[in-house]
Amino acid sequence: MRIVHMNNFWKYLFLMGLFLFAGHISGWAARNAKTNYSTDGVEHRISFGLGGGIALSMGETKDFLWQDASPYYEYIHPDGTVDLFTPYRAASPLNHKTGANALFDLGYELRKKRFIFGFGVRANFYQLRTTLDTMEIAFGRPYAAREALALEAKYNYCFAMYDDRLQVLECAVPVYFGMEMGQYMYFHVGAVAGYTCIARHKTAADLKNELTLLPFIGSEAGRFYDLPTHGAFSMEHYAYSGAVKNVNQWTLTPTLEIGARFQLTKRVQMRLGIYAGYALQMGWNQDKVNNVPIVDFADAGKEVCCIGMVNYMHSEAEQQTMQNTIRQNIIFNSPLYSELQQSAFSHIVVGIKWTTLIQVGKVKRPCLCSSDLDFHPRQAKKHHKHK
Repeated sequence: MRIVHMNNFWKYLFLMGLFLFAGHISGWAARNAKTNYSTDGVEHRISFGLGGGIALSMGETKDFLWQDASPYYEYIHPDGTVDLFTPYRAASPLNHKTGANALFDLGYELRKKRFIFGFGVRANFYQLRTTLDTMEIAFGRPYAAREALALEAKYNYCFAMYDDRLQVLECAVPVYFGMEMGQYMYFHVGAVAGYTCIARHKTAADLKNELTLLPFIGSEAGRFYDLPTHGAFSMEHYAYSGAVKNVNQWTLTPTLEIGARFQLTKRVQMRLGIYAGYALQMGWNQDKVNNVPIVDFADAGKEVCCIGMVNYMHSEAEQQTMQNTIRQNIIFNSPLYSELQQSAFSHIVVGIKWTTLIQVGKVKRPCLCSSDLDFHPRQAKKHHKHK
């Protein structure tokens, strides 16, 4: 019996020692084994990005009024009062409405551990929408009341709901840096330098014409509304589209992007994020917009539209000819690039962007690796000796 008990004692002692040794080995392995899913070197990726959202211009908004230096017409009444008329242009405050933004990226990205740096080329499109509630252009013209009598007249172009959409296509270079956060998030900040390739605008407005004979200023006797025979046409819808020749060429846009990322395969990653940018006009030249009227007329139509004598038009054909001449020769300019703009404007863009990243070069597989720093100091010395 005594021998049996002694055998059991040594058996239990052996098992306990084996258990402690196994625990020590597993602890050492746990300290020294690490799962490495990325190389310590730099990863190289090609990126394709597509995004879209809104754009909103920002600038000064106030009432504007321009007058010529001297009055076109001056009449002194017998009682000494004086009636003056000076040609002018007036506009209500400029309203900034929500427009659109779209972009396409082709880029190259570098990744070191969790830090990212990227650059590339971009096709950037944005549409800025501005409106004016009312606007009036008034100037003096001779009016043939009868064949032998010509009167001075105040001729008005009265606009309502002036709606302009400026459309710009830029070639741009984005640069950014940031990091991947956790397993599914990322963010980066940067800047985009843009150069305008194409700039056009489309404008729509309601227009009516009014005529006032200046000797009857201050009374209703010489004021004509909705009377085509006198060149006073009722409200009609007009539209215009054309290139913006005095567009500012360069913009600089600080940007921020944040969102989620998904690793589809060892080489392909997808990102879905929200981006925002604040675009600044670089090299703004105020002289380019100071002398650009918000509404102008082609040289071919100025005689009929705003310079020559207003004739009494007997037939509907004559009336239609004058209206057609106005429609074909009127030029609506973008408020952002006209005398309305008192200083350089800016605009913001906000949208959603989808990015595909493809890793190029070698892809390191997940592996278990250990560090010498995790060895016991004596073991580390022995380890180095063996090397």
